Amino acid sequence: MTAAASHDLLLRAPNNKLHRVSAGQEFVVVQASSVDQVCGQWLVYSDSPRTRFAGAFRTSRMESVTGALLFNVEMSDTGEEFAVLLRDSGVTVLCIQLSPPKCPIYIYHQYLNSYCRLLGIPDPGLCSVAGGEIDLGRVPRPEEFAFRFINRAVTLVRHSGFVKADVSRHERGWGGESGIDALNTLRAWKANPDWYEPTSVASAGTLNLESHVVRPLRAIRRESQGTNMYTGAASTALFSLASTVSRGPVGGMAGVLLAGAARRLRTMDIPTQMTISEAWSYLESGTHPPRSLALSRLALEFRDSVKRMTLHGPMPGGTIPFLLAPPELVFQEFVIAKCLLALGLPLDRLSEAMRHSHTAEGCRFGDLIAWVDTSEHILRGWRDGTAKPADYQPDLVIVDTKKRRTILLDAKFRRDASGLLPASGVKDMQAYMHEFELPKAIIAVPATEGDTISEDVSARGFTIKGIALSPDVHSQDFALLAEQIEMMWNDNLALKGQQFQ
Repeated sequence: MTAAASHDLLLRAPNNKLHRVSAGQEFVVVQASSVDQVCGQWLVYSDSPRTRFAGAFRTSRMESVTGALLFNVEMSDTGEEFAVLLRDSGVTVLCIQLSPPKCPIYIYHQYLNSYCRLLGIPDPGLCSVAGGEIDLGRVPRPEEFAFRFINRAVTLVRHSGFVKADVSRHERGWGGESGIDALNTLRAWKANPDWYEPTSVASAGTLNLESHVVRPLRAIRRESQGTNMYTGAASTALFSLASTVSRGPVGGMAGVLLAGAARRLRTMDIPTQMTISEAWSYLESGTHPPRSLALSRLALEFRDSVKRMTLHGPMPGGTIPFLLAPPELVFQEFVIAKCLLALGLPLDRLSEAMRHSHTAEGCRFGDLIAWVDTSEHILRGWRDGTAKPADYQPDLVIVDTKKRRTILLDAKFRRDASGLLPASGVKDMQAYMHEFELPKAIIAVPATEGDTISEDVSARGFTIKGIALSPDVHSQDFALLAEQIEMMWNDNLALKGQQFQ
């Protein structure tokens, strides 16, 4: 997850405070204690002059200036902070919604890293830390589509710069009347009559040379030996993609990045004018120099991915980030993974188990079946047979098929000012317990330094246990968690089915 770095990144906040972070870190969390420190102009630059920047951010303005990435930020008063993901030689800046009362910044950073240790850090451009592609074991969520979307656009921008080294090897297109070197064109016409097609009637695209009307098959331009076929095709294709995807905040940013790459290509050489279909056909030919061929393949892959996916519209409130899932989801997934491993699930089955746990069949290991964030679990609720079924989806339901007992658990990425259990979380869990007629339940919350291990709310035969779940993934942590879970089994279940299959 980390690599040796020879230089640092410097982030200058709107209040001019400098944040220095290692360029070798995969995840960097930069704290901002107030919205005033977040809103405004941010500058990211490096002490290495060779650093290349590529970025994406949910904002109306972002530009690169002399080896630095400059962007403006506007956000509501919800206590956001920044996370910086370093990918290869580029940097992607994004926003995560994270309020200090929920979890200290540095501890959330530990949860993020531990999450990746358990579930595997993804390859850039494939999936986010919230999950993976279907064939990697988890169904992608909307914000993960956005992750791929933005990262592919950033990759295109980066590769568009490499094409400049291929310009002299690109195929040349026809010349045109505009910008033609008349003297050299006349000499070429006399020396190479097969370059021109005589015609008796002047029309669009024809040229008068010494009283002859000809259609030029090749002309000598003042700037070069004709137009550049590749820069014409690639820029036309990228402009077309930019227009196609520019819907909503994520698509809009992807469109800005793609259009920027197209404009960059057009500054390298005079582009041949092409229709969109001609441009894509030319890129598909595959007869390009290596760097240009790489860009062609990236553009074609991006086009095909757009055809297969539903483009993002505006997210509710505009606060869901591009690349990372919300911290609540990262914490919830980490809690579930740690609980399953504590109960004996083999680590090499974890990704598969997380996928199956969202289905009606659940994840089976040993005598246990686990359901995650779904109403298709086996617990029977007292409202199931009414016209208003509850359809509750607890974060985690585990049933012991041999002893006919269950665990009910919810993960809450928040705490009260004092104690472990948030009052709102206790209220949510009380509703679950009442619906399923269960006397015991667990709420997992983030741990902080100096925490007690657990906190109970108990009366009249009902108990809710709050567990401060640490981000550690050592064997002793799993053993301690298993002991805490063992105390919270519910017996005498009311199940939807009379027996397990």
